[in-house]
Amino acid sequence: MGISRRCTHISSLLTIPPTSHPTQPPKASTGPGPNKQQPPNGMALVCISVTLNSPPDCGKICNTELQCNLVSDDYTLHGPIFIQEPSHVMFPLDSEEKKVKLTCEVKGNPKPHIRWKLNGTDVDIGMDFRYSVVEGSLLINNPNKTQDAGMYQCIATNSFGTIVSREAKLQFAYLENFKPRTRSTVSVRQGQGMVLLCGPPAHSG
Repeated sequence: MGISRRCTHISSLLTIPPTSHPTQPPKASTGPGPNKQQPPNGMALVCISVTLNSPPDCGKICNTELQCNLVSDDYTLHGPIFIQEPSHVMFPLDSEEKKVKLTCEVKGNPKPHIRWKLNGTDVDIGMDFRYSVVEGSLLINNPNKTQDAGMYQCIATNSFGTIVSREAKLQFAYLENFKPRTRSTVSVRQGQGMVLLCGPPAHSG
């Protein structure tokens, strides 16, 4: 009677908390490479591949391959956190750049959604082509002191919560020309002093 020969292959995927990460991942043994899989958020993957061989003349009794994929903080689920909040900006109207940037940098997982408020009202990016949000920061093209001056706030939201930045004031620096007008005649006696008033033109900054 012939001897029945059978080789069994078992693959297993284990998950361990991020706090259980080893300092260095163990090296895989010789043989086919382990099955690589994308780690889920907040977890580390341990991929184990085991081949059981029976009877003994089929080969090695047990061949185990172990790979531990370490997971960085980017995979940890958490609410939004400010890396950099917006600061006050003084923008000169005669600037050649014609662009204002209010910086806001946020991290979070899932990636937070960023929106901005001006004087407590949402900035509608879709309705005004001058506004755009680039990597969280607010860009204002061709800024106008009548429409754009005020207090700005950055709001970041994901499924874990919402955070609101400190207020950042956007001011415009300008100096208008003197108003052209004729002054009235002032008569004085010889040797007497006099005062000619001169008020500054409208300005800011």
